[in-house]
Amino acid sequence: MCDPATLLIGSTLIGTAGNFVGAAMTAASAKAENDFRQYQIDIQNKQEAENLKLAELNAAQVEQSRQAEARRLRASNIAFLASSGATNYSFFEGADKAADRALRKDIASLRLNLATTTSRIADQIAVNKAQSQFSNLSTNLQTASAYTNAAFRSASLGFDNQYKGQYYSTGNKVP
Repeated sequence: MCDPATLLIGSTLIGTAGNFVGAAMTAASAKAENDFRQYQIDIQNKQEAENLKLAELNAAQVEQSRQAEARRLRASNIAFLASSGATNYSFFEGADKAADRALRKDIASLRLNLATTTSRIADQIAVNKAQSQFSNLSTNLQTASAYTNAAFRSASLGFDNQYKGQYYSTGNKVP
């Protein structure tokens, strides 16, 4: 049979090892959660970048379509006036200027919508990056806290067992 001092030292070592194994498991869990969160954030940022490209392509396509429609309408009006034999184009020039103004406003609206979408996507990516940094910081704090707690619990166990060892060595019984 082992003497009480050896048992207390063994108990202290086992308790300390258990504390640090628990801390390592907490740190590993926090890292795994952080890695998964980073993966989610990366996927979201890729989706947002794709959404931005899609919005830009869609806006360019709509703008080109509206400009082409305006050109077709103008060519049709010119052809109609030319075939009618009209020599006074003043009405057409006024209507053409109004159509140009409407087209410019429409294109400006499309570009404003694209700028708004671009800004929203950029904001979301910035928020995702901030969440990523917060997640990393949180993981580091959880890890540091787990190891600090393990150290304090181990020190407390060591001092408690030292006290018990001194108590035993004086021939007293454990209270």
